[in-house]
Amino acid sequence: MVRSTSLALVLFVLASAAARADEPLQAATSQRTVGIGVEAGVIGVGAAVRAGTPDVGLYLGASFSPLLILSTPPNGNSLNLDLLGSGDFRADGYWWALKTEKSRFGPMAGFSYNTVLGAGFNLGAAASVTLRRSVDLSLSWTAAFFPQAKDRLAARGFDAADGKEPRTPWLQGGGIAIGLIFYP
Repeated sequence: MVRSTSLALVLFVLASAAARADEPLQAATSQRTVGIGVEAGVIGVGAAVRAGTPDVGLYLGASFSPLLILSTPPNGNSLNLDLLGSGDFRADGYWWALKTEKSRFGPMAGFSYNTVLGAGFNLGAAASVTLRRSVDLSLSWTAAFFPQAKDRLAARGFDAADGKEPRTPWLQGGGIAIGLIFYP
C-alpha cells in the first residue's frame, strides 16, 4: 500500500507541475459545476459524476469491483484465495482543503453499497489536477467499511464451518483510483 500511495503522490505532483504551464485556473473553471468521467484502480473500473462548488461537492460512482477473498482453513496450514465479481455504488462528499492554481486536495467521506458485501461507508482523500480547460485528473484513496460483510459472505459459503472464513471481511478498499473528469 505504501508503494501505491507513493506512486499516486508522484503522479499528483507531476500532473500539478505540468498543469501550471497552462492557462490560469480562472479561465479553466468556466463550467465546473457538473462533470462526468471514468475511473480505474484497485477498487474497480467504472463511471463517475462530480458535482459541486469550487470548495465542496459530491462524487458519485458506479463500478465493477472484483473482490479478492483471502481466508484460512481451521488447520491454518494454507491460504484460500477466491475472486468474486461485484457492483459498487458510492456517494462521497468532498472538501478541497488545500488548493493551488491548478490542483486541489482534501478529505472525502460517504456511503457505499456493494452487491456482495452490502451497505457501508467510505473514508479517504481526494485530489484533482486541472489538465485542460474542461478536463481534470482525479485521484482518490479510500478505505471502505462494510458492517454486514461477514454475514453476507457466510450466506455465500464463506464461513468457519467450511474453513473459508475471511479474516477482515468488513474492511475493503484501501486502494488508489485514478480517473479523468470531463466538464462539458
